[in-house]
Amino acid sequence: MTGAPRAALVAATLLLALPAAAQKDVGEPLEHFLATRTLEGKARSLDDPVARLVDDFNADSLPDVALWQEHDRAQDGLRPVHLYMTRKDGRYAAAGSILADDATLFSVTPRRPRGALLLVCHDGAVARGYEVSAFIVVELPRAELPGACPAGPAAIERLDMARYRANGLQAWMRH
Repeated sequence: MTGAPRAALVAATLLLALPAAAQKDVGEPLEHFLATRTLEGKARSLDDPVARLVDDFNADSLPDVALWQEHDRAQDGLRPVHLYMTRKDGRYAAAGSILADDATLFSVTPRRPRGALLLVCHDGAVARGYEVSAFIVVELPRAELPGACPAGPAAIERLDMARYRANGLQAWMRH
């Protein structure tokens, strides 16, 4: 092997040997979420309620956190939901966001051998789907979506933002 083929092989080997990019570590998901911007590029308002869903989004037996605000919506009625995956040491990794439906949000379906699907349902059909493995979230092509929707999401919690405004994050977390 000489010339261009050898150079291509060396370049491919070096590319595969590079370390993966580090995930964004987050101490507290709510603090990180409130520092993000809305779809319009505005700062988040503490007057806009924040909702939280805790579930195991990546099937690693650790509870993960999804956060969103009621008024942050795309034109098609979907809302961005920010996902935070729990690391084994108790910290979180900001895994990005997905678009979810107002009424059903999304449901978590474990996928073997590991990982899970986050399925966004609308009128009984799967509208969008995301594959989650470790800290990676990837939207699935429409052809790979299952036809039926599983049961709805776990209980959605509305956070007490008045308490947060009055006393700060530490008081809110002790609640």
